[in-house]
Amino acid sequence: MSNVLYPGHSQLKLNGRYSFDHSAKRHHVGNVACKNRQARALQDLPNNVAVAAVHDSERRDPPRCHPETRLTVQGQILDWAQCDEETTPQRRILWLSGPAGGGKTVIMDTVACKLKKRGTLAASFFFSSYSSFKACRIKDHFVTTLVYQLIRHESVGRIKCLKRKVLSLIQEEPSILEKSLKEQMEVLVLRPIRDCQVHLKCQPHHNCRLHSRCHSDSDCECHFDCRSHSACRAQSNSSQAPQVILVAGLDECGAISHHSVNDPNSFAAQSSRQQDHLEILSVLLCSVKDAACPFRITIANRQEPGINRFFSSHERSSVHISLDDRYNPDADIALFLTAKFSQIRLRSPARATILQTFPLIRGPVSLQDSL
Repeated sequence: MSNVLYPGHSQLKLNGRYSFDHSAKRHHVGNVACKNRQARALQDLPNNVAVAAVHDSERRDPPRCHPETRLTVQGQILDWAQCDEETTPQRRILWLSGPAGGGKTVIMDTVACKLKKRGTLAASFFFSSYSSFKACRIKDHFVTTLVYQLIRHESVGRIKCLKRKVLSLIQEEPSILEKSLKEQMEVLVLRPIRDCQVHLKCQPHHNCRLHSRCHSDSDCECHFDCRSHSACRAQSNSSQAPQVILVAGLDECGAISHHSVNDPNSFAAQSSRQQDHLEILSVLLCSVKDAACPFRITIANRQEPGINRFFSSHERSSVHISLDDRYNPDADIALFLTAKFSQIRLRSPARATILQTFPLIRGPVSLQDSL
């Protein structure tokens, strides 16, 4: 008989009285409580996320590389990102360095867009001393911002196990959101990946028995960490799995404002910033060295002594791209200027009288030298 007061619960009529099946009711309440706890965890995490630091945030209006410019360096980064593990097993960090205004952030934004289209962008964080949002200038929400992007990735249906583990850990230990970056990376990223043997770039081979525990879980829709199995790698489809994390503007982390980045009088602030840089670099390096970590990480920053020393002492763990004259920036600048002046000519009321060759650039640097 249907229960009007408690729909879905069975009831029996004995001697004119109703008896309810309370076990079903308890089960229902338990599910509601569980969902409420997950909802609270999902709410706590965004409160500790630097939304404006994500590459496609509406709060950022980043420039992109002009078409046909910076193609060489973009190609090197993209080729490295999809490189087979057997080719560069130890070099899972790419360091992009260059002078201020050299185009590092623009390149990283453009690469992020291309990786996202491929489905291989796992997460990103763009530090900015110019940002009006404090969270973009400090390290506090660095790991939690990466975590939030991971569990909300478009392939989350395939890595539901990861999302469930992360939210469960936040429920059990809410204080993790206030702990060190190293602890957050271990608890919110590496531990969940180990627990459900998630691998974001490789599906399990049908003969792989390493993950029998996960295979026995009918609710587990995760990918498994079978990076070491050649048969699994052969069947993987890296273009459909997130595997690259981008970190741009690391040198701007810790800056109160963009004026303080090069303030020689703030020695204490500079020392604190350098410590923040080294902490982030150490956390990322330890992560990629962990067998459970499926990610490759690209880091971009202007060259600073502390960061330079760090990478010099870990040369075998990273690939270095320096934006110098080898990438022929003059040719890219000439191409950019020619395109922009062409736009000016086309928009001018006197465009019919302006020569098609306006302005005439005889060499890649002639116009720059004349300014």
